[in-house]
Amino acid sequence: MYKFLSLSLLFVWMILGSTASLAKEEPKITTTKINDNFWVLHGGNGLGANVGMSIGEDGIVLIDSMNVGKGKLLIEEIRKISDKPIKYVINTHDHRDHRGGNEDFVALGATIIYPDYLKHTGYQGASRDIQFKDKMSFSANGEVFTLYHVKSHTWNDVIVHMKNNNAVFTGDNHATSWGPNIGVMGYQGHRIVFDLVLALANEDTLVVPGHKALADLNHIKAFDAKTKEWFQHVLTLSKAGMSSEEIVNHEKTVALFTWFHGGEFPDWLKPDRQLARVQTTILADASNTYEMSTNQLQRYLGSYLLSDGSKVTVFADDTGAFAQKDQTFMANLLIKSPSKFDFNGWDEKEHLTFELNKQGQVKKLSFNVNGVEQFTAVKQ
Repeated sequence: MYKFLSLSLLFVWMILGSTASLAKEEPKITTTKINDNFWVLHGGNGLGANVGMSIGEDGIVLIDSMNVGKGKLLIEEIRKISDKPIKYVINTHDHRDHRGGNEDFVALGATIIYPDYLKHTGYQGASRDIQFKDKMSFSANGEVFTLYHVKSHTWNDVIVHMKNNNAVFTGDNHATSWGPNIGVMGYQGHRIVFDLVLALANEDTLVVPGHKALADLNHIKAFDAKTKEWFQHVLTLSKAGMSSEEIVNHEKTVALFTWFHGGEFPDWLKPDRQLARVQTTILADASNTYEMSTNQLQRYLGSYLLSDGSKVTVFADDTGAFAQKDQTFMANLLIKSPSKFDFNGWDEKEHLTFELNKQGQVKKLSFNVNGVEQFTAVKQ
């Protein structure tokens, strides 16, 4: 009897041990072969982003490098397909699940490519890199890679177009089971990305999102339409006096949420995260802004010095006006009046108040949170 019990316990222990071992097993990278020279390696389950891989006589060009700590695993999977040298890694943005393996590839001789916008982010960059402004094109493996710097999901997103393979990489601005795309500039940032992608794509284009399943032009159009519908719906209800809590439980809000997430609510999209999506959408409303000419805006641009020696820089480009304080913050500015610029999407009524003299020249600014001044800075 005791022998039988011992064998039974041993059998139970073996089953439990086997189950525990399976639970700890490293997630596996899966692959999609588009053709002999073009592959997509899929992340997920903590591995990180989808990775594009071009293989040819010039070596290997990658788009993204998966998560921190996953670079070596990605290299192992690549080596099952090709032993050619890995020359370049293009980052679609600086979040760790897209650039985490960078240094593992640098160690193999690769060069990392991203926009020259790192001064506005927390990422310090790779130890060997190429940085570009606005747009960059290069040829390798019989392919033309064109990289477009956009500000949408983050400040330094990159849309990658592979001309000859007719493929577009959208980064985290779009996915087949995620959304809507709100990002750092609200609907304007989404519009910038999707106008570009729609101009690059046709009915045969392969669309590679930052995560989840591959897509096509039809999904891009549907995602774009649903994102527009999301913003219109949430802002209309908000302006009608409905609270964020009421909006998040609205029947149409629920229907839109589930559309973006493959027909259901994923486990991670808890009520607090749903509420945050609604609130961020409301805070990113750029419909009620003060019209200011380019010449008028010029007087606000430049550096402002704080008493501790740090600086706030106010600058502008063809997408809008921005403020940055060293490595402390970066914000798109919504101009509300000649003296008040709100922070797009920020949730504590953050804004800059400018002091102008009688001649209309800007003398200094103050940074305010919930109506309380945090610091002042004098224009240099």
